[in-house]
Amino acid sequence: MNTTVCFLRTGTCVPNAGFSLHLNQEGIQQAQKASEELREHCFEMVLCSPLPYAKMTAEIVVEKQPLLSRENIILTSELINDPKTSDTQTRQNIRSLVERIRRQFSGKRILLVSHGRIGKIFCSEHVGDKDEVYLESWANIARGEYFCWECLK
Repeated sequence: MNTTVCFLRTGTCVPNAGFSLHLNQEGIQQAQKASEELREHCFEMVLCSPLPYAKMTAEIVVEKQPLLSRENIILTSELINDPKTSDTQTRQNIRSLVERIRRQFSGKRILLVSHGRIGKIFCSEHVGDKDEVYLESWANIARGEYFCWECLK
């Protein structure tokens, strides 16, 4: 059985000295909309960037998930978007996360909640040629939007 991965980009946030901490009203609405749309996916686990606005996005989505509670949200540094981290290091972090998913969550339905740059790199590394549409559409994905695919075998 394949592992289904859904990547959700965080909602819009309030900038704070160049570093965003919390969702703004628009970000809350984006997360609520995604929550309604993702309701049918029945995720078994959420892996999330530990930044506060990413965690808030995940918590809003989890409220509508029948198999999840806030205790199912795992905060992982591999999903942090740190502008000081090179793309090479970010790719290495994502590869490490994918190996962890393969070991610990094989065959599960997993929601990843993170940032635009992380999603773009994740897609470029782990979406197959047959799923090229995801790579093209990812460049234009808005905050609070998502895509799902079965990709981790």
